[in-house]
Amino acid sequence: ACGVATLAVSFVLWGVLKAVSGIRVSADEELEGLDIGEHGMTAYPDFPNNAVASSHSMASASPAPKGIPATA
Repeated sequence: ACGVATLAVSFVLWGVLKAVSGIRVSADEELEGLDIGEHGMTAYPDFPNNAVASSHSMASASPAPKGIPATA
């Protein structure tokens, strides 16, 4: 009974939240990543799929350490 009541109340509350304010981020922010939107920087700047995020990286980034190739 508790599980059914919790499921019903949760379903209603999430439905109201979705209708009123939305529960997803914008499509641009999905592609860019939430690290940039929430914190202003990437969590993994050397990750290969950071093509969009790299355009927003900090201008004063330090060069790659010796032995690690720099990303373009």
